[in-house]
Amino acid sequence: MHRKFGKDGLELFTVTVDDPGDAKVRESNVATLTKTGAATDARNVYLDTKGFDWTKRLRTPGVPCIYVFNREGHYVKKLPILDEKDDEKESLDEAGYTAVEKTVEDLMKRK
Repeated sequence: MHRKFGKDGLELFTVTVDDPGDAKVRESNVATLTKTGAATDARNVYLDTKGFDWTKRLRTPGVPCIYVFNREGHYVKKLPILDEKDDEKESLDEAGYTAVEKTVEDLMKRK
């Protein structure tokens, strides 16, 4: 997506909740980011999850999950979408990725 919309100002961030001190996990993360292009196309950060339940705080069942923000920094889309009981209502499948790309495309048209 960054290759498609980067010239229009799209910025990507990846966030991992894995322990950055675990060399094996870190190596796996770097390999995945490199394979997907995110190692160079995105800002990659580690979220320190010690002391809080990030799945409840971010209302997500786990990873992967996607959050889309507009140019003003306001949240506009999240996948997967959970219902009021925190069960998946809309999943992060091929249709979900297509919906995210459409949302980003629409946002990139607005200057």
